[in-house]
Amino acid sequence: MGKKILVADDERAIADLIGKVLIDEGYEVRLAIQSLRIYDAIREFRPELILLDLLMPYLEGEDILRLMQLSPDTATIPVIVVTAKLDVGVDEPVLRKLGVRHIVRKPFDLDILLRLIGWTFSERTEQEGQKEAISVSPPILSPKADGAREARTGRQRRDAKCRGQRLTQVGEGAAHAEVDVGCDGGAVH
Repeated sequence: MGKKILVADDERAIADLIGKVLIDEGYEVRLAIQSLRIYDAIREFRPELILLDLLMPYLEGEDILRLMQLSPDTATIPVIVVTAKLDVGVDEPVLRKLGVRHIVRKPFDLDILLRLIGWTFSERTEQEGQKEAISVSPPILSPKADGAREARTGRQRRDAKCRGQRLTQVGEGAAHAEVDVGCDGGAVH
């Protein structure tokens, strides 16, 4: 069976679409539509990655992230936020501290989301493969002089000269996403 991904989004149509695409890609998928049941779904399903909406009734995505930090079993699960929240950039430092690896704004391009999922699993595999007690943190974004953003982790710092390449895909219906990529294809979003 493929890697396990929990899709947590209160918009059924979006969750179904993402779920179907992930199943076609070979992932094992569970959907969590009701925000009050997401944490239980995390504990029962034990996903290796969570795609999480921030704007949901009752419990928002940030509340779920805070609950996850309370247990060692859930605190290390990587999260990709998929949200329509317009001012998510303001919350980005807090979200990073709560385990968010990437942020994707709705509407989004499914190909970009699939790449971010692949990169997240690659990052996690690399981290698990390291036997030394080295702390590896998710990318921290810092402003560059030209307004672009650059990641500042050890592995990505050595590739900093390649940063600034911008991948933009625009689909029908003005769906789009932008992700900074490096020479080695590693995400620096």
